[in-house]
Amino acid sequence: MINIALGFDKGYCRHAGATIQSIICNTKTPIRFYLMIDKTVNKLNRYFYKNLIEKKGHQVEFVDMSSNFDGLYTGNWSKAMYYPIVLPNIIKNNDKVLFLDSDTIVTKDLSEFYNTDLEDFYAAAVHDCAMRSVIKMKRKMKMSLSKEKITMEEYFSNIRHWGDEDINKYFNSGMLLLNLDLIRKDNCVEKMLNILKTENLACPDQDCFNICFHDKVKIMP
Repeated sequence: MINIALGFDKGYCRHAGATIQSIICNTKTPIRFYLMIDKTVNKLNRYFYKNLIEKKGHQVEFVDMSSNFDGLYTGNWSKAMYYPIVLPNIIKNNDKVLFLDSDTIVTKDLSEFYNTDLEDFYAAAVHDCAMRSVIKMKRKMKMSLSKEKITMEEYFSNIRHWGDEDINKYFNSGMLLLNLDLIRKDNCVEKMLNILKTENLACPDQDCFNICFHDKVKIMP
């Protein structure tokens, strides 16, 4: 059985349904879904997901995240973006989980990727290719703590102090194969929660993962 987690609120209910359906249609291995939601996802929606998943022989667990991450900066996003940070505390009896953004369409069996050897890496992820374009565009982003707007080039050089080699390892947090055992061993959840409270971030959830996992991420094709 493979573990797959999604995190969303009512704004992404329809998209999450499409993501789940695309996973089920293409993955032959039994799946245990962890759906991290808040109280805006009503009983009717939960029934829909439960029926969609269980009628195909898979399992689902709903995780109420309503009281988590209150007061943190969200910008144009919602606090649901922070949900995967605490997955190691939610899935306590397994060593691995695949987190996917709830607007992802899966087109092939996920089993092979799920079985990636994580060795001493916290996660397997994919380089955020779009970030290079964002840097070139000189687009300004509002920072999470100071609320000032600066370009991503200024952010990476002046705040993160990252050069080209570091940016080449900058990954997208919308697909993360997490090594739960190692993350728990190194207290990464506590470190990331502290980063959210103390660091000035441009893309809060994604930057948080990148800061904590920077030297222990396996970049995939």
